[in-house]
Amino acid sequence: MNNNFVHLHCHDEFSLLDGFGKPEHYAAQAKKLGFEYLAITNHGNVDGLIKFQQACEDESITPIHGAELYIVENINKKIRGEKRKHITLLVKEETGWNNLLKMLTIANMDGHFYRPRIDPKTLLNHLDGLVVMTACTSSFITSDWGLTLFEDLMNKIPHDLYLEIMPHDYDEQKSLNRFCVDISKDHNIKLVA
Repeated sequence: MNNNFVHLHCHDEFSLLDGFGKPEHYAAQAKKLGFEYLAITNHGNVDGLIKFQQACEDESITPIHGAELYIVENINKKIRGEKRKHITLLVKEETGWNNLLKMLTIANMDGHFYRPRIDPKTLLNHLDGLVVMTACTSSFITSDWGLTLFEDLMNKIPHDLYLEIMPHDYDEQKSLNRFCVDISKDHNIKLVA
């Protein structure tokens, strides 16, 4: 069975307080559903990617590596109660993998404040080989600096930038979905569900 649908934003047990399943369960279910590819985008880490990759290989699924990173306006500002935002990154090839690891190193060494954090400067300096998606209702595009970052991304990687919409039935998500659809129409940026 050839299934064109691919889960590009999933969290497993390595996303603390957010993920649930084990990589082996996700890969087995993907195989059962006829998927050829599956991504894991855990929050602020790639800790489980080797386990995920092995599980996918065992089920003849092509793994897509990624992470949903925490992003703030400036990693040097560490203010209790800050509003961390999210951004989803997928690896296209080795350069992207190296850039994702560099950003995670910066997030943990320089930006860590309750969570490993990056900022727009860090992101924009490490985009090669990555696909960028706007994430969930905690998306960076909902911040006062987020649209500026989105414009920078449109200029730098227009073919590797996607607006995420999710079918969750609550007002905040519905509002963000409409916002993303409008941006997609206005700027010809692709949507991913």
